[in-house]
Amino acid sequence: MRHALMATIVAAAAAPSFADYMTPEQAGFRDCMLIYESPTRGVDDLMPFVAHLRDGSTPDAWLFDSFLFLRYSAAPSGASYYDGPTVKSDWEASLDTWFEPGRDLPALQEAVDRTERTLGKPPRPIQVVISIHYPHTSQADFGDVDGDGKSEDLADPTDRLDAVRWYTDTVMQRFAEAHFENLELWGFYWMNEGIVGGDSDIVRATADLLHERGLRFLWIPYFRAPGFDQCGKLGFDVAILQPNYAFITQHNGLVRNDRLIETADLARQYGLGIEIEVGYSPEVNLRERGIFRDYLAFGALELCDYQRAVKAYFQSIKVFPNLMGAADPDARAVYDEIAEFIRGEPIPRPGGLQGGRVTIEGRADADASRLVDGRFSEDAAIELAGPESALIVDLPQVMPLAEFEVSCSTREDGGWSGVASVETKSTMDAPWRPAGWVRTTVATRLPGGARSHVIAIPTAVREAAAVRVHLRSDDPSARLSVDELSAVDGGPLDPPGGTSLALGMPYKVEPDVPRTYPDDGRLTDGAISTEGFSQGRSVGWYGRDVIVCLDLSREQMIDRVVVLCDGGGHGAVHFPETVITELSPTAPVGFRLNRGYGAPPPGPAAAILTESDQVVIDREQPTGNGQTNAQGHYDIRPPQPTPARFVTLRFSSLAWLMLSEIEVWSGGANVALGASYEASPRPSLLEPARYADDGGLLTDGCVPAGFEASGVVGWTGGARPSITVDLLVARPVSEVTVHTLGGGLYGIVAPPSAVLELSEDGQVFRQVAEGALTDPGDNACRALELILTPATTEQARFLRITLQPSPGWTMVSEVTAN
Repeated sequence: MRHALMATIVAAAAAPSFADYMTPEQAGFRDCMLIYESPTRGVDDLMPFVAHLRDGSTPDAWLFDSFLFLRYSAAPSGASYYDGPTVKSDWEASLDTWFEPGRDLPALQEAVDRTERTLGKPPRPIQVVISIHYPHTSQADFGDVDGDGKSEDLADPTDRLDAVRWYTDTVMQRFAEAHFENLELWGFYWMNEGIVGGDSDIVRATADLLHERGLRFLWIPYFRAPGFDQCGKLGFDVAILQPNYAFITQHNGLVRNDRLIETADLARQYGLGIEIEVGYSPEVNLRERGIFRDYLAFGALELCDYQRAVKAYFQSIKVFPNLMGAADPDARAVYDEIAEFIRGEPIPRPGGLQGGRVTIEGRADADASRLVDGRFSEDAAIELAGPESALIVDLPQVMPLAEFEVSCSTREDGGWSGVASVETKSTMDAPWRPAGWVRTTVATRLPGGARSHVIAIPTAVREAAAVRVHLRSDDPSARLSVDELSAVDGGPLDPPGGTSLALGMPYKVEPDVPRTYPDDGRLTDGAISTEGFSQGRSVGWYGRDVIVCLDLSREQMIDRVVVLCDGGGHGAVHFPETVITELSPTAPVGFRLNRGYGAPPPGPAAAILTESDQVVIDREQPTGNGQTNAQGHYDIRPPQPTPARFVTLRFSSLAWLMLSEIEVWSGGANVALGASYEASPRPSLLEPARYADDGGLLTDGCVPAGFEASGVVGWTGGARPSITVDLLVARPVSEVTVHTLGGGLYGIVAPPSAVLELSEDGQVFRQVAEGALTDPGDNACRALELILTPATTEQARFLRITLQPSPGWTMVSEVTAN
């Protein structure tokens, strides 16, 4: 979802065979640009959408043939147009803005007229779609829409429809009175991106209303939104599905380009179109730029073939014009590629390794070069089995690597979990060097489910001539099929965390933000949730992979591990998608990390993959909307009793994960009761504060090259932040680096100075260094380093860095120590 992460990913029903995409001929338009609210918008602002501007001003081709005007927030009442209790005057305000002379619809007409003077008439009138703001049932005083002197109560279905009827009729009247020569009112758009509860009734009634008036009805649901597979029954004439791959600040990099393949499969299956999405600053953010090019490239015939489908385009407010005016020639080229994509021309996929050579270590059928043909073909996939496999890729040319991607899938008889790692060579004659690793899970393929999954391995190598990918499985009997290998640029190319003393270490920040479902030892206190998360016995995280490591104090013979948690869908609380249980006799190295640079850590004594269909429901209560408030448990048993002192659990969940208790059973006793443990990241907030710390990202080894909201901790308002890192044992410290951001863009300014203090006990600190940093002030947002160097190398267990606040946002992405 553009405005919040999806509640969960569910497997599609197996039944209908592929139909086909909704075509432009069926829809009545081809490429629809979404126009969100903006304080100002005139002819010049809309010209880059109406026509491709060769030099920033001269039209040389018509571009988007349809425009959807919609508003998300900024209603005069303060409510959200997307899902808030707006009132009649809010709806009137948006219409006044859209029809205001000199902006929006009149400006669009003028932009079409201006283009027509150069290119001649458009092939057909430009189609206009107007959003219907969400009529929230909690609004009991919407306003009088029918002149009966009574304000409409939107909890009443009749009043709710009356409000929609008044609004759509008003739009039709004002549109007719405007006498737009080259604009045609196509119809209306349903604003809310998921259809739940009683909304299906108002949606169907609205569809009937519009069809009576000869207009059509559009919907753009988020990925697998409620109702996305019922669009025809709901009365929508056209539905366009969002992939939600572009928004890395929301999904934290968990979504990769396999989402485009899955979205395309769903769109074909249910007769939908595809939304093309872009992040908020691709003109300066290389990763966002690469992801957007993925959207364009995967539309080609040999990949997903949605280039011929009806499409909508999300680009916030001015992203495409910003690309058009970018000083960076590569960013400017992306604006040209939009026009090429609309014309049906193929766009090269970033990261493709066509021309490279792939071999499989130790296999007679060693040549596997079809894994770099750019086609992601299941028919060309190679199945790997056994405890470890290795693929060697001779790259087509020496290139930088921020990440290396392995597109793969499992069979329907079991999933795969393990560690994927990469070694690289700078030249073909150079030795192999460890580059990076990731612990990952590829869930069991379900009927009708996703046909590919992408494993992304951090590399951060400036020059690579060859890559060796190791796939180390937790279960030697598990099988993994690989269909494509790809390179990713646009990330950090110096992995400072790879050798940092602070990598994976715990820390605390001040000032901090309280947690809504805090972790105060309740995962081993014996108090089990019986009524759901509102009972206060659960620890909660939203949309994050979570790691919990228990220390049993001494080695025990482990028979089983029981994880008790909440789920059922109520309040977006779902049982975890997967749980990996690791048993280790010694403290696991860097257990807080799911990924890192350099060589991978040693494996545990045992690791067991458990998936969501293995949860045992203990109790559940229906709550409406097809969801339940449920409590359940996973009963995880190693193949045989295993000696271990440390139990590490890795949870994967894209919604709220609510853990109630963790039990570890040995000889009939729960030896985890009262045991100490550490969890990473820190529990989430119900309403997240902007850039709050999660307890892990400042020592995770990842340093973004620019602003990534999910990769930084931020302070503003004159706060004097401090970061205290626990190295767990006393170590010699010769230098500490604070990785920060600066430049002034988005109000992000580098901290002018910082102080480093060291301590042996975490109580008494001594100042050993001070450093300064000058913000470049170039209205960019770039990674900077504030280096703190003691006069001599000092022994210390604790490092405390105190930052002088900047006049704007102070942002820190990582702390490293040598």
